[in-house]
Amino acid sequence: MSLVFVVVALALVLAIGAAITTGCFPAKPQTQDQDQNQKANGGDLPAGLKDLAAKHFSNWPAGRKPDLVLVLSGEQHGYTQPCGCTKPLVGGLERRYNFIKLLRDTGLPVVAADLGDMYATEKLSEQAMMKFGMTLKALTLMDYSAICVGDHEFRIPLIDGLANTVLNDKPSFKILVANLTNKGDVAANLVEDGTVTNTNVKVGFVGTVGKSVEEQILKLPFAIKPRFGDNAQVLPEVMQKQNPDIRVLLYQGTPEEAKNLLTGLPKLAPKAPLPHVILCLSPPESDPSGETTIIANCQVAHVGHKGKYVGVFGIFREPDGSLLLKYNQVKLDDEFETPKDKAADSPVMKLLEGYSKDVKDKKLINQWPKVMHQMQVTFPKEKVAYVGSEACKNCHNAEFQIWDTSKHADAFTALENAKRPSNRQFDPECVRCHVVGFDYETGYLDEQRTPKFKGVGCENCHGPGSLHVNHPKDEKFQLAMSPWKRKKQDRLPDNKVEIAIDSTTCQKCHDLDNDPYFKFKDFWPKIAHGPNAKKK
Repeated sequence: MSLVFVVVALALVLAIGAAITTGCFPAKPQTQDQDQNQKANGGDLPAGLKDLAAKHFSNWPAGRKPDLVLVLSGEQHGYTQPCGCTKPLVGGLERRYNFIKLLRDTGLPVVAADLGDMYATEKLSEQAMMKFGMTLKALTLMDYSAICVGDHEFRIPLIDGLANTVLNDKPSFKILVANLTNKGDVAANLVEDGTVTNTNVKVGFVGTVGKSVEEQILKLPFAIKPRFGDNAQVLPEVMQKQNPDIRVLLYQGTPEEAKNLLTGLPKLAPKAPLPHVILCLSPPESDPSGETTIIANCQVAHVGHKGKYVGVFGIFREPDGSLLLKYNQVKLDDEFETPKDKAADSPVMKLLEGYSKDVKDKKLINQWPKVMHQMQVTFPKEKVAYVGSEACKNCHNAEFQIWDTSKHADAFTALENAKRPSNRQFDPECVRCHVVGFDYETGYLDEQRTPKFKGVGCENCHGPGSLHVNHPKDEKFQLAMSPWKRKKQDRLPDNKVEIAIDSTTCQKCHDLDNDPYFKFKDFWPKIAHGPNAKKK
C-alpha cells in the first residue's frame, strides 16, 4: 500500500468525520480563527437577531446570518393552547406563531413543516375535528410548507379532516404521504408525495408512514382501506426527482425505524440520495433531548409531544457551496406569549377565540360521553347519584368550611374569568376539571340544569355521595367513598395514604400538562381535612 494512498484515505476519513460532527453536506468546519474574527467584528447581524441568536442559537457561527431557518413541529395531540390554570406553561399555537413571526421580523427566511398527529383521541368527536381544522388554519397563518399525517389523522377519516380546510381555505402547505398508494380513493388526491420550496436554499420535503404507524392505521375501520408501499422502494424515486439543496423526510415512524431506514436504503438503492434531515416520532418520555442523532450523515430529530417545543435548523451556505446545519430546540414558554395589549390583533388569538365560540354555540358540552363512576359500578342495585357539597355541610361542617374557603370552591369562576381564549366554561375539555362529576352519570351537565355542581367539590375525590347521605352510619359506603382509609386491620401507613390520594384523585386534573408544578406535600396542607389532618 503506497504512502500517498494512506494519506489520501486518512484525509477522507477526517473530512467525513468533520461533516458528521458539524452537519455539513459536504462540510468545511469553521476554524477557531474565523470564529474569533467574527466575534471581534460583531458580524453582520442586526441587534434584534443578535439577541435572539445569543439566547436560543448559541451554536450558530458567530455573527453570521443563516441563509435559511427550518422550523419543525409535530405530535401536537390536541394541545392547541395551554390551559392557563397555572403558570408558566409551555406550548400552544399562539406562541409558535409568535416565534416564527419573530424570526421573520428579524429578517430571517423561514420554512416550516409539521410531522402530524395534530389531535389525540381514541374515538373521534366533533370537537376533535374542529381542533384539527383550526390547527390547519393556524399552520397556514404561519405559512407552513409541508405536513405529514399519522394514524390520528387517518382516524377522522383523512378525507373528512382535510376536505374543509384543503378545499376551502387554500392552505399554504402540502399534505405528504409518499407511500400511500391509493391516494385518490382514500384522500381524493389531496395528499402528495413531496414538495420543494421556492427559497434561496431549496428544501425538498417528503412525508411517509413507517411500518409501526401503518399497522396502527390498518387496524382502524375504513370503508376504503388505505394501502401503503414499501418506503425502501418509494423514497429513493421521490427524492431523486426533487433535486433540492436539502432533503427533509417527515417520517411517521420511531427513531429505531428511522435508523433502520437510513442504514438499509444504501443497500437497496446504492445510488439514491439520502435525506439530510429526518423528523420522526418522539419516544414516550415527556421532553425531547434537544439534540439530533447523526446516522449516515443525516440528522434525525424529534420534538416531543403536545407542541411544547419546536426544532430549529439554522442552515448556512459555506463559501465552497456546502451547507452547514446547526440544530437547536426551542421551548415555547412565556417569552413568546402575545402581550395583553396586542392580543386582540393576533390572528392566531382570533382563531382560538373563534374556535372557543363555536364550541359554545354548538353546545358541545352536551355531547360529552358519561360513564359510570366506580361507586355506581360497586353498588349497581342502589341509586347512586351526586348530591353536591352543600349536602355534606350538616355532618361535616368543619370540613365544609375548609372547602368553602379554598380555590376548589371557586374553580368554575376561574373558567368564567379566563381569557386567551374566553368561553372556557362551555368547553367540555376544560369543564371536566372545574365541576363535580362531569365525566360520570348524574354529574354536572351545564350551568342551567346543575348549578349546584359548579366548582370542584367533595365528590370529585370521594365520589357520588347519595348512599352516604342516606345511610351515614353504613361502613361499606364510608369505605367506598374513602377507599384509602380501609379497615383497621389493613389500613395504609400515613405516607402510603398520601400517595393513594394523590394518584387516585389529584392527578386526574393536576397532571403534568395542566399543573406540572403540583406537589401533593405542598398543596395538601391547604385543604387538609378529617380527624387526623394537619392543616397549615
